[in-house]
Amino acid sequence: MQLPIPNFLKSQKKPSTADPNIITRESFRKYRGPRPKGTTEIFRVNVGKYEKEVLKGEPLFTREHLELYRDIVEWKLESKDIHHMIYWSALRTSWLCHKGLSYEEAMKVHLRAPLEWAGVHDINKVRPVLQRTVEQWNACSVKADLVDMLLKCAVKMPRVEKIVCIGLGSFARRYGSCYCAQSKVKINIIQQHLLAITIAETLEEYYIQQGTAREDLEQIPIILQDPGYIDMDKTLLTELSPRFSVVEDPEGFLAIDETSFVIHIACSAPVAEVLADLTAAGDCGKGPAGILGDEMVTAKPAQWATGIDFETPRVLEFLKGYEMRDFDDVTISKEDLEGIWDESPWFWWLQLRFRKR
Repeated sequence: MQLPIPNFLKSQKKPSTADPNIITRESFRKYRGPRPKGTTEIFRVNVGKYEKEVLKGEPLFTREHLELYRDIVEWKLESKDIHHMIYWSALRTSWLCHKGLSYEEAMKVHLRAPLEWAGVHDINKVRPVLQRTVEQWNACSVKADLVDMLLKCAVKMPRVEKIVCIGLGSFARRYGSCYCAQSKVKINIIQQHLLAITIAETLEEYYIQQGTAREDLEQIPIILQDPGYIDMDKTLLTELSPRFSVVEDPEGFLAIDETSFVIHIACSAPVAEVLADLTAAGDCGKGPAGILGDEMVTAKPAQWATGIDFETPRVLEFLKGYEMRDFDDVTISKEDLEGIWDESPWFWWLQLRFRKR
């Protein structure tokens, strides 16, 4: 069954920020209250020293390195060995530094056994939620704000010919023991896939308006990489849009070039580090044309980092080649906060970056 594809370019009327029922990023922080503190102590390490003295300024995630990952993963799959998932979390520079690994040790492939996935695996239960979320996304003001931002950035952004999404997640929920008791379809994962379609359609419309559309490229394709996708996801994604194609880890990274728009949201993989290294090694040209991902602090040196930080010195050097836009000025209604956003307006913690020409 083909799901209805929303008209992402339809203009929306934005509510007034004077309305007491309108939620901003700052008011949401007050509304939500402080985040609960974790029970596990987060280590803090000198990543600046590690990059300088251990990595010696060399890129870690080169195309050659990623191709080695691919070859071993493929061999593991063919040999029926279940240890075939790349343990991306352990490849963050902060974790390598925390473990005291040498450059040679850091270059070794990290694999792990897949964890059992919990959540809703019945496609007939997920499909109605997907259809309803499509309708809500098409009508929400955030989509209109995103379209407006993209059209303004497209004037400066290099041409995009494909979108690469890393770790957007499975509709069947995430894996791990902390999710075993949950049986609710998380609409934020659906929204983030719709976000990719929004970006593709908006840029296509812009190129048509500018008379620069490529005749040999009917649609901007969307490449999805997440080891958590199951057959149900692939079926629903095909129904949602013919643009989507699911690839195995790390094929998504290997598809990135200077015509790519990369999307990564709350991903355990060190996506920013991979992009920085591919660019530094000359393996993806001048770097991706655009990036939509988790916010990063670039105003201060990333000498020290914890295991959950995205910033490292080489990432900050890479980001100097990009202009940034944030979503701080985006507002939503209280009704939408409790409805379509399910108390989790994830877009406020994203940043849109495009490469300087």
